[in-house]
Amino acid sequence: MEQFLPQTIKMVHDLGIINALYVLDSAHDAASNIDLFLAAEEYFLIKHNLRKESLEQWLANARRMGECNSPRPGNTVLRSKSY
Repeated sequence: MEQFLPQTIKMVHDLGIINALYVLDSAHDAASNIDLFLAAEEYFLIKHNLRKESLEQWLANARRMGECNSPRPGNTVLRSKSY
């Protein structure tokens, strides 16, 4: 991934694609990958495996570190403050 991600981002840019969304599995949640996407100002989603932690702790972390929006009644979205 260390070489693959920068090459992929470059190829996407070379194709003239803007606002691409990169989707990765939880195995690729290394800080270096996250830093790469943030530095390149790219949209990304990394699946998080919740099997090893409590849902209550995950929700507490999301509320503490993210921004909460309610785009419509009954729908709550927590997202990173980076974008």
